[in-house]
Amino acid sequence: MNHFFRIFLFVFWGLCVWGCKSQRHISDMPEINKANFLLVDVDSLKKWDAVVVDERIYMRIGNLIRDPWSTKNINSFSWIKTVRREILFLTNSDDADIATINYFNPRYTNMNPMPYCEMRLYHIDDRGVIRSRKLKKNEMNYKRLNDSTARVQIQVKESVAGKILVQEYTTLYPYYRISSTYSHYELAKIPEFLFQRNVPVLFAQYKILVPNKLTVHDKKTKNEIIQSGMGNIKINRSKTTAKYYSIEKVYERIAWTNSSYIWTIPSTPWRNDDKSKSIHSKEYGAEEIIMNSDDIMPLPVGSHIRPLSIEINRTQNMNNR
Repeated sequence: MNHFFRIFLFVFWGLCVWGCKSQRHISDMPEINKANFLLVDVDSLKKWDAVVVDERIYMRIGNLIRDPWSTKNINSFSWIKTVRREILFLTNSDDADIATINYFNPRYTNMNPMPYCEMRLYHIDDRGVIRSRKLKKNEMNYKRLNDSTARVQIQVKESVAGKILVQEYTTLYPYYRISSTYSHYELAKIPEFLFQRNVPVLFAQYKILVPNKLTVHDKKTKNEIIQSGMGNIKINRSKTTAKYYSIEKVYERIAWTNSSYIWTIPSTPWRNDDKSKSIHSKEYGAEEIIMNSDDIMPLPVGSHIRPLSIEINRTQNMNNR
Protein backbone atom coordinates (compact mmCIF):
# COMPACT_ATOMS: atom_id res chain seq x y z
CA MET A 1 0.00 0.00 0.00
CA ASN A 2 2.84 2.38 0.88
CA HIS A 3 4.45 1.67 -2.49
CA PHE A 4 1.33 2.69 -4.44
CA PHE A 5 0.86 5.72 -2.18
CA ARG A 6 4.41 6.91 -2.99
CA ILE A 7 3.71 6.47 -6.71
CA PHE A 8 0.52 8.52 -6.36
CA LEU A 9 2.37 11.32 -4.55
CA PHE A 10 5.13 11.31 -7.16
CA VAL A 11 2.64 11.57 -10.05
CA PHE A 12 0.67 14.30 -8.24
CA TRP A 13 3.88 16.27 -7.57
CA GLY A 14 4.90 15.93 -11.22
CA LEU A 15 1.57 17.25 -12.46
CA CYS A 16 1.78 20.23 -10.10
CA VAL A 17 5.30 21.10 -11.22
CA TRP A 18 4.36 20.73 -14.89
CA GLY A 19 1.30 22.91 -14.40
CA CYS A 20 3.30 25.64 -12.71
CA LYS A 21 5.93 25.61 -15.43
CA SER A 22 3.30 25.82 -18.15
CA GLN A 23 2.03 29.09 -16.63
CA ARG A 24 5.42 30.60 -15.79
CA HIS A 25 6.45 33.73 -17.60
CA ILE A 26 9.73 33.85 -19.45
CA SER A 27 12.67 35.48 -17.70
CA ASP A 28 12.66 38.80 -19.56
CA MET A 29 9.13 39.71 -18.43
CA PRO A 30 9.36 41.96 -15.35
CA GLU A 31 7.86 40.96 -12.04
CA ILE A 32 5.99 43.44 -9.88
CA ASN A 33 8.80 45.07 -7.93
CA LYS A 34 8.34 46.61 -4.49
CA ALA A 35 10.67 49.43 -5.50
CA ASN A 36 8.13 50.54 -8.11
CA PHE A 37 5.63 51.42 -5.37
CA LEU A 38 8.18 53.85 -3.90
CA LEU A 39 7.98 56.03 -7.00
CA VAL A 40 5.05 57.81 -5.36
CA ASP A 41 7.63 59.63 -3.20
CA VAL A 42 9.79 60.88 -6.10
CA ASP A 43 9.41 64.66 -6.17
CA SER A 44 9.81 64.99 -9.95
CA LEU A 45 6.83 62.66 -10.52
CA LYS A 46 4.36 64.07 -7.96
CA LYS A 47 2.82 66.52 -10.44
CA TRP A 48 1.37 63.65 -12.50
CA ASP A 49 -1.64 61.43 -11.86
CA ALA A 50 0.18 58.27 -12.92
CA VAL A 51 3.44 56.82 -14.24
CA VAL A 52 3.90 54.08 -16.83
CA VAL A 53 6.48 51.86 -15.17
CA ASP A 54 6.78 49.34 -17.99
CA GLU A 55 5.04 48.97 -21.35
CA ARG A 56 5.68 46.20 -23.89
CA ILE A 57 3.97 45.92 -27.26
CA TYR A 58 4.39 42.91 -29.53
CA MET A 59 2.94 42.71 -33.05
CA ARG A 60 2.99 39.64 -35.26
CA ILE A 61 0.84 37.91 -37.85
CA GLY A 62 -1.99 35.49 -37.10
CA ASN A 63 -4.14 33.45 -39.46
CA LEU A 64 -7.76 33.83 -38.40
CA ILE A 65 -10.15 30.98 -39.12
CA ARG A 66 -12.82 33.57 -39.91
CA ASP A 67 -12.17 36.94 -41.46
CA PRO A 68 -13.32 39.57 -38.93
CA TRP A 69 -13.31 42.40 -41.47
CA SER A 70 -15.93 41.06 -43.87
CA THR A 71 -18.93 38.73 -44.06
CA LYS A 72 -16.98 36.08 -45.95
CA ASN A 73 -16.37 32.95 -43.92
CA ILE A 74 -12.75 32.38 -45.01
CA ASN A 75 -9.31 32.49 -43.46
CA SER A 76 -7.69 35.87 -43.10
CA PHE A 77 -4.33 37.28 -42.01
CA SER A 78 -4.42 39.95 -39.31
CA TRP A 79 -1.96 41.75 -37.12
CA ILE A 80 -2.07 40.42 -33.56
CA LYS A 81 -1.04 43.08 -31.07
CA THR A 82 -0.37 41.93 -27.52
CA VAL A 83 0.17 44.51 -24.81
CA ARG A 84 1.40 44.40 -21.23
CA ARG A 85 1.31 47.75 -19.43
CA GLU A 86 2.22 48.46 -15.80
CA ILE A 87 0.79 51.73 -14.44
CA LEU A 88 1.46 53.24 -11.01
CA PHE A 89 -1.26 55.62 -9.83
CA LEU A 90 0.15 58.58 -7.93
CA THR A 91 -3.30 59.99 -7.14
CA ASN A 92 -6.78 58.55 -6.81
CA SER A 93 -7.51 59.25 -10.47
CA ASP A 94 -8.54 55.91 -11.94
CA ASP A 95 -9.90 57.68 -15.02
CA ALA A 96 -6.40 58.77 -16.09
CA ASP A 97 -6.09 58.67 -19.87
CA ILE A 98 -3.14 56.31 -19.69
CA ALA A 99 -5.36 53.62 -18.13
CA THR A 100 -7.90 53.98 -20.95
CA ILE A 101 -7.61 51.62 -23.92
CA ASN A 102 -8.83 52.83 -27.31
CA TYR A 103 -8.69 50.25 -30.08
CA PHE A 104 -9.72 49.75 -33.70
CA ASN A 105 -13.20 48.21 -33.76
CA PRO A 106 -15.27 48.79 -36.93
CA ARG A 107 -18.98 48.72 -36.23
CA TYR A 108 -19.75 45.88 -38.66
CA THR A 109 -17.36 43.01 -37.99
CA ASN A 110 -17.68 39.27 -37.50
CA MET A 111 -15.98 39.35 -34.10
CA ASN A 112 -14.71 41.70 -31.42
CA PRO A 113 -11.16 42.75 -32.39
CA MET A 114 -10.19 42.62 -28.70
CA PRO A 115 -10.33 38.87 -28.00
CA TYR A 116 -8.52 39.07 -24.66
CA CYS A 117 -8.35 41.65 -21.88
CA GLU A 118 -7.38 41.18 -18.24
CA MET A 119 -6.42 43.71 -15.59
CA ARG A 120 -5.01 43.21 -12.10
CA LEU A 121 -4.60 45.75 -9.31
CA TYR A 122 -1.56 45.37 -7.02
CA HIS A 123 -0.87 46.90 -3.60
CA ILE A 124 1.38 46.32 -0.57
CA ASP A 125 -0.43 45.25 2.58
CA ASP A 126 0.43 46.16 6.20
CA ARG A 127 2.92 43.29 6.39
CA GLY A 128 4.83 44.49 3.35
CA VAL A 129 3.53 41.70 1.10
CA ILE A 130 2.46 42.42 -2.48
CA ARG A 131 -1.20 41.50 -2.99
CA SER A 132 -3.28 41.56 -6.15
CA ARG A 133 -6.79 41.02 -7.39
CA LYS A 134 -8.30 40.61 -10.82
CA LEU A 135 -10.68 43.37 -11.90
CA LYS A 136 -14.29 42.23 -12.21
CA LYS A 137 -16.44 42.60 -15.30
CA ASN A 138 -18.32 45.58 -13.90
CA GLU A 139 -15.01 47.34 -13.20
CA MET A 140 -14.05 47.44 -16.87
CA ASN A 141 -16.43 49.66 -18.80
CA TYR A 142 -16.72 49.14 -22.56
CA LYS A 143 -18.26 51.69 -24.89
CA ARG A 144 -18.15 52.61 -28.57
CA LEU A 145 -16.70 56.02 -29.41
CA ASN A 146 -17.51 56.07 -33.13
CA ASP A 147 -17.91 53.78 -36.14
CA SER A 148 -14.28 52.62 -35.99
CA THR A 149 -13.11 52.97 -32.37
CA ALA A 150 -14.08 51.38 -29.06
CA ARG A 151 -12.88 52.12 -25.53
CA VAL A 152 -12.24 50.14 -22.35
CA GLN A 153 -11.99 52.15 -19.13
CA ILE A 154 -11.62 51.03 -15.53
CA GLN A 155 -14.17 51.95 -12.87
CA VAL A 156 -13.22 50.82 -9.36
CA LYS A 157 -14.76 51.99 -6.11
CA GLU A 158 -11.61 51.70 -3.99
CA SER A 159 -8.80 54.25 -3.91
CA VAL A 160 -6.09 53.50 -6.47
CA ALA A 161 -3.49 55.97 -5.15
CA GLY A 162 -0.17 54.18 -4.67
CA LYS A 163 -1.39 51.03 -6.42
CA ILE A 164 -0.19 49.42 -9.65
CA LEU A 165 -2.52 48.40 -12.45
CA VAL A 166 -1.30 45.74 -14.86
CA GLN A 167 -3.14 45.55 -18.17
CA GLU A 168 -2.71 42.58 -20.48
CA TYR A 169 -4.75 42.54 -23.66
CA THR A 170 -4.78 41.51 -27.30
CA THR A 171 -6.20 43.41 -30.26
CA LEU A 172 -6.49 42.59 -33.95
CA TYR A 173 -5.78 44.90 -36.87
CA PRO A 174 -6.11 44.28 -40.65
CA TYR A 175 -3.01 43.11 -42.45
CA TYR A 176 -4.51 44.00 -45.84
CA ARG A 177 -6.64 47.02 -46.57
CA ILE A 178 -10.25 46.13 -45.84
CA SER A 179 -11.57 47.63 -49.08
CA SER A 180 -9.19 45.61 -51.25
CA THR A 181 -8.55 42.44 -49.26
CA TYR A 182 -9.93 40.20 -51.98
CA SER A 183 -8.86 42.14 -55.05
CA HIS A 184 -5.35 43.62 -55.08
CA TYR A 185 -4.06 42.54 -51.65
CA GLU A 186 -2.85 46.01 -50.78
CA LEU A 187 -1.09 46.23 -47.44
CA ALA A 188 -2.79 48.11 -44.62
CA LYS A 189 -0.83 50.82 -42.89
CA ILE A 190 0.83 49.76 -39.63
CA PRO A 191 -0.51 51.99 -36.82
CA GLU A 192 1.91 54.55 -35.43
CA PHE A 193 3.31 53.78 -31.98
CA LEU A 194 3.67 56.56 -29.40
CA PHE A 195 6.52 56.28 -26.89
CA GLN A 196 5.69 59.66 -25.36
CA ARG A 197 2.43 60.03 -23.42
CA ASN A 198 0.75 62.59 -21.20
CA VAL A 199 2.44 60.99 -18.16
CA PRO A 200 6.06 59.86 -17.63
CA VAL A 201 7.07 56.54 -19.19
CA LEU A 202 9.98 54.81 -17.46
CA PHE A 203 10.42 52.04 -20.04
CA ALA A 204 8.69 51.20 -23.32
CA GLN A 205 9.41 48.48 -25.85
CA TYR A 206 7.82 48.01 -29.26
CA LYS A 207 8.60 44.74 -31.01
CA ILE A 208 7.23 43.76 -34.40
CA LEU A 209 7.78 40.94 -36.88
CA VAL A 210 7.19 42.34 -40.37
CA PRO A 211 6.77 39.59 -43.00
CA ASN A 212 8.67 39.85 -46.27
CA LYS A 213 5.60 38.32 -47.94
CA LEU A 214 2.89 35.91 -46.81
CA THR A 215 1.16 34.68 -49.97
CA VAL A 216 1.89 34.34 -53.67
CA HIS A 217 -0.19 37.46 -54.19
CA ASP A 218 2.19 39.57 -52.11
CA LYS A 219 5.28 41.36 -53.33
CA LYS A 220 8.38 41.60 -51.19
CA THR A 221 8.43 44.63 -48.94
CA LYS A 222 10.99 47.16 -47.80
CA ASN A 223 10.53 48.65 -44.34
CA GLU A 224 11.35 52.28 -43.56
CA ILE A 225 11.39 53.40 -39.92
CA ILE A 226 10.32 57.01 -39.43
CA GLN A 227 10.96 58.59 -36.03
CA SER A 228 9.14 61.73 -34.95
CA GLY A 229 9.59 63.95 -31.90
CA MET A 230 12.57 64.55 -29.65
CA GLY A 231 14.17 61.71 -27.74
CA ASN A 232 16.28 58.61 -28.01
CA ILE A 233 14.95 55.29 -29.32
CA LYS A 234 17.27 52.31 -29.54
CA ILE A 235 16.45 50.32 -32.67
CA ASN A 236 17.61 46.79 -33.43
CA ARG A 237 16.80 45.23 -36.79
CA SER A 238 17.49 41.64 -37.87
CA LYS A 239 16.32 39.07 -40.40
CA THR A 240 14.56 36.04 -38.99
CA THR A 241 12.17 33.20 -39.69
CA ALA A 242 8.86 33.28 -37.84
CA LYS A 243 5.62 31.33 -37.73
CA TYR A 244 2.05 32.43 -38.00
CA TYR A 245 -0.50 30.53 -35.97
CA SER A 246 -4.08 29.66 -36.65
CA ILE A 247 -6.33 31.07 -33.98
CA GLU A 248 -8.58 28.51 -32.38
CA LYS A 249 -12.15 29.02 -31.27
CA VAL A 250 -12.93 28.37 -27.61
CA TYR A 251 -16.17 28.66 -25.73
CA GLU A 252 -15.92 31.37 -23.11
CA ARG A 253 -16.98 34.98 -22.69
CA ILE A 254 -15.14 38.22 -22.24
CA ALA A 255 -16.38 41.08 -20.10
CA TRP A 256 -18.26 43.21 -22.60
CA THR A 257 -19.46 40.86 -25.37
CA ASN A 258 -22.51 38.68 -25.72
CA SER A 259 -20.68 36.25 -28.00
CA SER A 260 -20.69 32.61 -27.04
CA TYR A 261 -17.04 32.33 -28.04
CA ILE A 262 -13.92 34.36 -28.51
CA TRP A 263 -10.70 33.69 -30.40
CA THR A 264 -7.61 32.81 -28.43
CA ILE A 265 -4.03 33.31 -29.52
CA PRO A 266 -1.79 30.43 -28.39
CA SER A 267 1.31 32.63 -28.69
CA THR A 268 1.89 35.57 -26.35
CA PRO A 269 5.07 37.61 -25.95
CA TRP A 270 5.57 36.74 -22.29
CA ARG A 271 5.11 32.99 -22.60
CA ASN A 272 7.23 30.42 -24.36
CA ASP A 273 5.11 30.18 -27.50
CA ASP A 274 7.72 28.18 -29.43
CA LYS A 275 6.61 25.06 -27.56
CA SER A 276 2.90 25.81 -27.83
CA LYS A 277 0.86 23.47 -29.97
CA SER A 278 -1.04 25.22 -32.74
CA ILE A 279 -2.85 24.10 -35.84
CA HIS A 280 -1.51 24.73 -39.33
CA SER A 281 1.50 26.78 -38.25
CA LYS A 282 3.65 27.91 -41.16
CA GLU A 283 7.03 29.60 -41.40
CA TYR A 284 7.68 32.86 -43.21
CA GLY A 285 10.64 35.18 -43.68
CA ALA A 286 10.43 38.40 -41.69
CA GLU A 287 12.32 41.35 -40.30
CA GLU A 288 12.34 41.59 -36.53
CA ILE A 289 12.39 45.18 -35.30
CA ILE A 290 12.84 45.87 -31.58
CA MET A 291 12.65 49.48 -30.35
CA ASN A 292 13.34 50.52 -26.74
CA SER A 293 13.18 53.86 -24.97
CA ASP A 294 13.25 54.89 -21.32
CA ASP A 295 12.75 57.86 -18.99
CA ILE A 296 10.39 59.66 -21.39
CA MET A 297 8.85 62.78 -19.88
CA PRO A 298 5.60 64.27 -21.24
CA LEU A 299 5.59 67.30 -23.52
CA PRO A 300 4.51 70.61 -21.93
CA VAL A 301 0.79 71.30 -22.09
CA GLY A 302 -0.01 73.19 -25.29
CA SER A 303 3.24 72.18 -26.98
CA HIS A 304 3.18 72.00 -30.79
CA ILE A 305 6.08 69.52 -30.90
CA ARG A 306 5.17 66.06 -32.13
CA PRO A 307 5.45 63.35 -29.43
CA LEU A 308 8.22 60.79 -29.62
CA SER A 309 6.85 58.09 -31.91
CA ILE A 310 7.70 55.47 -34.51
CA GLU A 311 6.04 54.76 -37.84
CA ILE A 312 6.94 51.81 -40.06
CA ASN A 313 6.33 52.52 -43.72
CA ARG A 314 6.19 49.42 -45.94
CA THR A 315 6.78 49.77 -49.66
CA GLN A 316 6.34 46.92 -52.10
CA ASN A 317 8.93 46.10 -54.75
CA MET A 318 6.80 45.82 -57.88
CA ASN A 319 9.59 44.07 -59.80
CA ASN A 320 10.31 41.41 -57.19
CA ARG A 321 7.75 38.75 -56.47
